[in-house]
Amino acid sequence: MKYTVERLCNAISELKSGNRAWYAFLPEACGSDEPPLFLFPFSGEDVQEKLQQSLVYRSTDDLENLKVGTAVVSTDGILNLKGSEFSPLDLMSFSQWLNLNVDEKPMLSRLKYTSLQEVDTEGSVVRTLASRDLFDYIDDNPFPAGMFETGHRLQKMEPADPHWFWMSAKGPGNKPVMVLVSQKEDPDGESFSATVQRFNLRAGRILTGISGVVTLVGDGSLAFASFVQPAGWRDLINALLAEYQNRWIGFRRLARSQMHRVVDGRLKSGKKKTAPKREIKNQVKGLKKIVQNNTLHFWLTDDDGSGNPFLLLHPDPQKLKAEAKEIKAKGNKVNGKVRMASKGYIEFRSKNGFSNFVGTLALWVRSNLDKHPELAKFSGARFIQANDKKEILDRQKDSAAWKGI
Repeated sequence: MKYTVERLCNAISELKSGNRAWYAFLPEACGSDEPPLFLFPFSGEDVQEKLQQSLVYRSTDDLENLKVGTAVVSTDGILNLKGSEFSPLDLMSFSQWLNLNVDEKPMLSRLKYTSLQEVDTEGSVVRTLASRDLFDYIDDNPFPAGMFETGHRLQKMEPADPHWFWMSAKGPGNKPVMVLVSQKEDPDGESFSATVQRFNLRAGRILTGISGVVTLVGDGSLAFASFVQPAGWRDLINALLAEYQNRWIGFRRLARSQMHRVVDGRLKSGKKKTAPKREIKNQVKGLKKIVQNNTLHFWLTDDDGSGNPFLLLHPDPQKLKAEAKEIKAKGNKVNGKVRMASKGYIEFRSKNGFSNFVGTLALWVRSNLDKHPELAKFSGARFIQANDKKEILDRQKDSAAWKGI
């Protein structure tokens, strides 16, 4: 049976993140109206005969540079064609064919950002050909259950449109994952639960995670509500930001997040809280002084009363103490001195400990980076806890927390 664009679209519609398919890729056919890509989702049946029968209808010229192998929809939600001897021209030609046909067949837009991965005899990826620029003209239409879809939903989320959420620190490949499904689309949560179960099946175990409902509130922050409030939820948010915000900009909304615990059907915090509008001009000025090799005093909390981290900087420790008192922080807090280290990174030092200091600082930086891009100079900052004898009790360095800043 002849393989048509319609058959390709049908195959695409069957695939979700984590699914596999047999493929045949005909780079020499990218200049024709016929599809240069054949996909046959894994279904337990032998598709080799179907593939061979479909190739019979193609010309000798089309088959000249034929590639056959396995395609995988990644955790990100991108189709990866695994094979050998790919060239950059193959990817460029395919993107051009997609551009010419996607308006007539919108399902083809799920092939946006398709990559070509060369693998060795053991199946390990040794080279990847990928390009954002070649596909950016195509509208987003992600494969279901991938992080591309989650980022897309975060970006498009509107107030008064609550979403089911689930997130785990260690999904496939030990990377953090997040699932979002609108309650308008899935009022009973059946599709949402099935998607979460897919991640458990892929991992071969029940993944530890946080679930509940998330809503975009008026000030642009995300209000998460869950029946439990685990101590490490901020670390999980920070991990998601570090892993995905550069690829899928919707994840940047996570930088302004609050977590509430539901008790007897109500938020434990009572009335909905919004993050107060705090000026950070003094922090920007203080950063300039630090870069100029001045030592300042600092104060940091992971919850300023609205569920968000906040940093204070001041040359006068007494004035800093007064400013910190006005904030009425409800979370962990720490104070000390900050300076530019000789090796070129900013060093925070305190007598007191603070779990995940760097991650908390990075989260504060991310939440203010759009309005104050100069805060990126904090990138790479480290934390040291030392006693009066200058004995080091704790060192914190977290390159992943600064990824993308």
